[in-house]
Amino acid sequence: MGTCIDSHHHIWTLERGDYDWLTPDHGVLYRDYGLEEYCKLLDGHQIDQSILVQAAPTLEETQFLLSEAEANARISGVVGWLNLQSTDFFRDVDRLAERPKCVGIRPMLQDMDEIGWLLRPDLRPAIERLIFHGLCFDTLIRPGQLPTITAFAQLYPSLSIVLNHAGKPNISAHRYAWWQRDLQALSACPNVTCKLSGLVTEAGPDWRPEHLKTVFDTLMAAFGPKRLLWGSDWPMVNLAGGLYAWWRASRVLCAPLSLEDTTAIFGGNAMRVYGRGIY
Repeated sequence: MGTCIDSHHHIWTLERGDYDWLTPDHGVLYRDYGLEEYCKLLDGHQIDQSILVQAAPTLEETQFLLSEAEANARISGVVGWLNLQSTDFFRDVDRLAERPKCVGIRPMLQDMDEIGWLLRPDLRPAIERLIFHGLCFDTLIRPGQLPTITAFAQLYPSLSIVLNHAGKPNISAHRYAWWQRDLQALSACPNVTCKLSGLVTEAGPDWRPEHLKTVFDTLMAAFGPKRLLWGSDWPMVNLAGGLYAWWRASRVLCAPLSLEDTTAIFGGNAMRVYGRGIY
């Protein structure tokens, strides 16, 4: 198999103070997670490179992630955060785009009650600047927000949009109908790809690979193997068995696929989508 790329993982240092969402209630997540620990896991799972993704809505965290990535050859790219509505957006995005490992931005949309502002005409100059710089737009959303992202993708067909964690389907409750309908509509937009990630944390603590099959089959039918990107979602995956359990389940789900399709999901697609930073 070709180069294997983890398209989605995080690191954080609690003393930075960026992570308001991260409290002692999060159990195993409430500690520092750094690149040294993560890179040791790569060797054990035949993962060659990775995309590091923001976990705090601050420019400072994005700059921290870029500095960490620039000092580590195995981190191919960073998906950071910017305030699209800030008066400093154009200055900030131009500066980030000067750093080759900055491959995209990710607003934390799932925490917003209303994301319809993405469709406002006054946001167009900011989105066009992302397109100009070749930056991806990662979307962290809940299932009910899928229709807005579909309208957004239709509004900006030249913007590369990456759906994180398959839109977080409610796997533990087996509630798929609306998610399947809206996901299919989104997949009709050719500028959208989807991460095969974050599923086990939605499946509950006692998940097994077969619990993920309906979701996997839906993703394959909607996006096909050329538009799915495997991601570990480390260290969030530690809430549901850890990276190894998810890696093994992913391999089981993809076992019926051809080598070409498996190679695409586990690296080739990420190389194409985030190619600005992968070399």
